[in-house]
Amino acid sequence: MPELKKDEKVELIKSPVVIGENVIHRMMVSDIELDLPAISIRDTRAELDKLLVEIIKDRVLLEGLLHIKIYYIGEDNIIHQQEEEASLNYFIEIPGAEPGMDIMLEPTVENVVSSFFDNGKTLQQKIVLQFFIKVLSLQQIMVKTGDGPLVLVDRVIGENMEHQLLKKELSLSEKVLEVVDAYPEVIELEKRVVDDRVIIRGSLKNEVFYIGEDRIEHYQTEIMPFNGFICIPGVTAEMNASVNVSVEHIKFNLSPDGRRVFQEILLESFAAVTDTVEINITTGDDSLLMLPGLFGENIGNFSFETTLMLDNSAVNIKDIQASFEDINYEIVNEMVIIHGVINKQLYYLGEDGLIYYQAENIPFTELVNINGARPGMKADIVADISSVKTDIREDGREIKQKTAGRLKVRVMEEVQFRVKEVFNT
Repeated sequence: MPELKKDEKVELIKSPVVIGENVIHRMMVSDIELDLPAISIRDTRAELDKLLVEIIKDRVLLEGLLHIKIYYIGEDNIIHQQEEEASLNYFIEIPGAEPGMDIMLEPTVENVVSSFFDNGKTLQQKIVLQFFIKVLSLQQIMVKTGDGPLVLVDRVIGENMEHQLLKKELSLSEKVLEVVDAYPEVIELEKRVVDDRVIIRGSLKNEVFYIGEDRIEHYQTEIMPFNGFICIPGVTAEMNASVNVSVEHIKFNLSPDGRRVFQEILLESFAAVTDTVEINITTGDDSLLMLPGLFGENIGNFSFETTLMLDNSAVNIKDIQASFEDINYEIVNEMVIIHGVINKQLYYLGEDGLIYYQAENIPFTELVNINGARPGMKADIVADISSVKTDIREDGREIKQKTAGRLKVRVMEEVQFRVKEVFNT
């Protein structure tokens, strides 16, 4: 490993690497027979829809539809509307592209030119389209930090692999002469990071194909739940995990009576844990990265009052648990408009001496100023509730609540730059 300068460190990061990009322009020419003869065009609207992209080696296949809405003035001096649809099918050359990589697509309708033929019965349209395609591959890279762009990146904390052997006896719905094959598939995979471990839970959907006494091939499906954990020292619950579980091997034997199948399925589970951090990455001449660069940040404090009608009369409040749900945002005119829901779970002592529970969802909208922020940028929002103060009214059925907290907002803009990679020697 090369010698590091002062203030330089080495970090293993997981980042999108730009494999290649390309821009193509295409002109679609279509002759549309109008329902009625036209004397002029009032408006034409062209929209791209249902765009699908697929990578084959060194190329991207793009398919989709072009919807055209035509508003024209007929010989009766009335505005009429007509819709047409055309299919798209293009190949875009991007050397180095491979199936399984990620794609960014930015489609644009650049221009529409219309003209009449056949005494206004036929409308010819020339529509100019632009497609910008970028292909990226998520990779782990060792980089230097210390100067360069300040970006938000996933730092690799650790990764590990575990194997698990599942043994299962399947009772068949009929007598079987021969088991032909079995196809297990991992479904409903869930993961959770706790201290020093990644907990995994999921199911196997297994289809067993067999020959019945009628000499016809049948199949039977079963669901096999599984769970386990992968040890990764140093990880904590606030970190992010990516998990992949695959079937490495399957062995099955038919019982002598032909009514049961004994199965052994070997699972391989891999987990990688990352922590999202802000770092300055040193530039260089190696891999081309695309990462969210920190554009600006601010903290917005909020406080509002609400009223909750209780189902039962309350003597006092025992506990309130409040959390944010469904946070989303939009950026307009240097403002981040934040929408969401605060979920409150209230526990209170009733006049009869019992503890009651009641929940409520409170919608909220708050504004946080970020100088220079504009539409198209991305925002990262951390929401915290600092306090919930309550006041029970005299009748005990109404509670006044004052909720206070803060919203930490970071606005990012995608930056693309080459880095200096560090290679172990």
